[in-house]
Amino acid sequence: NSGYQFAKPPAKPTLTLVPGDGKVTLYWDDAAESSVDPISKEQDFEGYIIYRSTDYGFLDQQTITDINGNGFLFKPLTSANGAPARFDLKNGITGPAKTPFRSRGVSFYLGDDVGIRHVYVDSNNVINGQTYFYAVTAYDRGSDSLRIPPSETSKIISYNAVTNRFNFDINTGMVVPRAKAAGYNDAVIVDHDVNSGIVREKGLSTGTFGLDIIDPRKLEEDNTFYIQFSDTSGQTEYSVLDDKEKMETFVSFYENFTPLSNNHLLGSSVRVYDNSGMTYEDSTDYIIDTLGGSIMVLDPALHSGARMNDNTEYQISYKNFPMFRSTALDSELTNPIFDGVRLVVKESQFQLNKKLTGWSASSRSDLDYFITRNETRYAEDPHDYEFIFFDDSVAQSINNVTVNFIVRDIASNDTMEIYITEGNSNKVWDFDDSIFLLRGGQSPENIVWEVHFFSNSEDSVLQATLPGANDRFYLATDKPFANGDVFSFTTKAAYISKDEAKNQLNRIAVVPNPYVATNIIEPLNPISREQRGYRRIYFNHLPAQCTIRIYTQAGELVRTLEHNSSIDDGKEFWDLLTKDNMEIAYGLYFFHVDAPGIGTYVGKFAIIK
Repeated sequence: NSGYQFAKPPAKPTLTLVPGDGKVTLYWDDAAESSVDPISKEQDFEGYIIYRSTDYGFLDQQTITDINGNGFLFKPLTSANGAPARFDLKNGITGPAKTPFRSRGVSFYLGDDVGIRHVYVDSNNVINGQTYFYAVTAYDRGSDSLRIPPSETSKIISYNAVTNRFNFDINTGMVVPRAKAAGYNDAVIVDHDVNSGIVREKGLSTGTFGLDIIDPRKLEEDNTFYIQFSDTSGQTEYSVLDDKEKMETFVSFYENFTPLSNNHLLGSSVRVYDNSGMTYEDSTDYIIDTLGGSIMVLDPALHSGARMNDNTEYQISYKNFPMFRSTALDSELTNPIFDGVRLVVKESQFQLNKKLTGWSASSRSDLDYFITRNETRYAEDPHDYEFIFFDDSVAQSINNVTVNFIVRDIASNDTMEIYITEGNSNKVWDFDDSIFLLRGGQSPENIVWEVHFFSNSEDSVLQATLPGANDRFYLATDKPFANGDVFSFTTKAAYISKDEAKNQLNRIAVVPNPYVATNIIEPLNPISREQRGYRRIYFNHLPAQCTIRIYTQAGELVRTLEHNSSIDDGKEFWDLLTKDNMEIAYGLYFFHVDAPGIGTYVGKFAIIK
């Protein structure tokens, strides 16, 4: 009845691994969360599980047995405090599934309502130089009414003995944690430590942002992103525009869309041209699908004025939105990681900001205050105001009360109209007369705020310090995001400082030293997993490019290693074989590191077999 389809697990998440110093960062997408089971017809995604092993088959983690004592289920990775790396929806579905696996007598554990995550940092006994295999699986809740137990995605890693390479599924990966290269400086968000790196470009909203660097390798130098808010769907949403222009080559195929590397293009930024530099026009020569990220070249035989050739190479440049129309406010769970950055947006509800409201630090007045707003017409007044006081009278209210202050809108610098309610009818503002701020006219219905100053002193007139010249009072509000708000942030790429690298040459070391018979970081034999793999040590804290020469005590050259790595990799493995592919003898060895433009370093290590 279901087209011969069987119950199946959710879609596999796409996993990315980021090696660190004594840690590994994992992050993945949310493709699994919208999966629909073909039998139950339900969107039954329940959670994620992370597995870690030094065996590419994860066999050492298959420790949960069935009723016959056979290894059946896999044990999740645990954190340093023993918590399993299992992240499930907060929906009240917890503990073992009610429907066990058929003929197994064991149930799948559905979780503990801990919530969904898409980023995890593994630092539980993570050893630098060790090869780890990771998998992130998605699982569903099954169907108790149909007697279908939960399903979990597979985690497939295969080994090709001919090429000596591993093949990975999209939800698996291999990583070797390591120290960074000498002189390494991490990628940053500009002014991240000062104000979260966010710059207000347009708007008045006071929401906050969180920027977390998840994958430093992907941050680019001086790349600016714009966070643009809109309410086109009736609710607050935002997109992130990558201001860096992307360029790529495509081959035309008349009347067929050719996919580009990115989607959600900024239509006004698209430019198509040929090798001679001639540019072409949208809708005349081609049609661009900005949402899907593809281009269709028009056939001149069908479209008058079209000028592009078929089966010809063209160039296209454009800007795009790596995050498009997100509605995730106060939560990072549904925001994808883009360019190595995770963005968290927290919206402020409209209210008086009590922290920023009050007298300026230089003000002499110590009057207390009471503030209320007109919630009938101006339930939300997204403006901040400044009361500027003088020693003498400088203005009048709309009801002809003389005042020694003006009130201005901080954003527009416009002077506000005010209304004063007097206690003694002397037509001069006294500190305990209420001040009403009006916006949009002199009618009482245009009142937005009432500010009333008072003194807590027993003799309020004699003891209170009345406001005068240079006294300023601020009325500040928290304001939710609104259509047209624009913010920006800029990234700086990681880099190597040669001066710092020179000073760090003395950190270069051999791990382990001495080498005694075996080493915990040595991999298993990938073909016969019961046998040991090749021997291994590594040189640590190396410059990104250098030459390592290994000598015996007699000065004979044993092996030359060329280290040419990314700037976040300061290690170089050695399999303890000579340049003639012979196993080395036990004894004391010397090594010489030569890093062009940085310097040299000499050290020694011992081999005990």
